[in-house]
Amino acid sequence: MTVAVPNRFMLVFGGLVLAGVVLYYAFMAVDGFGLADQQAQGIVIGKEHRPPGRTYSTQIVGNRTLVVPQTTSDAYVLRLDLRGREAAALVDKDTYDAVAPNSQVTVTLQRRRLTGAIQVVAVTR
Repeated sequence: MTVAVPNRFMLVFGGLVLAGVVLYYAFMAVDGFGLADQQAQGIVIGKEHRPPGRTYSTQIVGNRTLVVPQTTSDAYVLRLDLRGREAAALVDKDTYDAVAPNSQVTVTLQRRRLTGAIQVVAVTR
């Protein structure tokens, strides 16, 4: 009788994939958790309204294929110029209606530690 020998390649490959996933989540945690809010002035360079819609995804549950509808609500997006860097911000309808292109707004933002990416938290007039 022959004894089964584990495939060494699969063990190494699985370990590398697991290490990559752990490193990715560690990087994202260091880059994004506990960021301080900063205030900045921004200029509205564009406005975009995304109407509500419906998309569908297919899921297999118990060997049956199910089509699951997913609805999205209205989205009001402002494109902002923050000292030469462009960022997008989701805002409520009142703020969207109150601002016009080239108007100045106050932005609360967070800047990521390692990547320097900007995440807009709030926009006020």
